[in-house]
Amino acid sequence: MAKIRVRQETGNLFFDFQYQGKRCREQTSLANTPANRKRLSKILARLEAEIALGTFDYRKFFPNSSMAKKIENNFHLGRNSGTPTFADFAKQWMSEMKIQWRETHYEWIWLFEPDVS
Repeated sequence: MAKIRVRQETGNLFFDFQYQGKRCREQTSLANTPANRKRLSKILARLEAEIALGTFDYRKFFPNSSMAKKIENNFHLGRNSGTPTFADFAKQWMSEMKIQWRETHYEWIWLFEPDVS
């Protein structure tokens, strides 16, 4: 669960949340006042909603963040890791298993193919 916290050293507010399994803390220059907490609460609600929907863009919310670069690098590493998608894996598995199965069994299993991708 995301929270708005106060940095002890400066008294400024910061965001504290989880994204892609990592704890993220993003500092602001806003003092700890009710008006600033309300302002950040609205932003935090939007941030949590976008994370839940899978549309969160770290760089959009925190353009100057060093964490944004780390997350982008992790994202690109994951995409280029050579691990096939589930759909690709399933299609490869089906083609390899086809020789072992009767034709009727293969046709029955293939009925579920559209759900793979």
